[in-house]
Amino acid sequence: MIYYIAKLSRFGRKHPLERKEVIVSEQELARQKEFTRKMREMNDRRTRTPLALVDTFGCQQNVADGEGLMGMLRGMGRHSAWGPSTRST
Repeated sequence: MIYYIAKLSRFGRKHPLERKEVIVSEQELARQKEFTRKMREMNDRRTRTPLALVDTFGCQQNVADGEGLMGMLRGMGRHSAWGPSTRST
């Protein structure tokens, strides 16, 4: 699987984005999935559900990245610290 990482310069707008191709091996993906499975099992054995909070500042892409991160945490058995009724918009 290939991921692209974009990086801004230290001051943001003075230089164009640098793109770096990162190749993630199948073995690394399998290792990460195994870790996620083990975390899920550990969290499922707890008497209290562990919570996670991802607070986002900035643009829509930051929000999308935060939602992706929260999805990974849910995959590990975490629940959102903010319920649907308390989430800010």
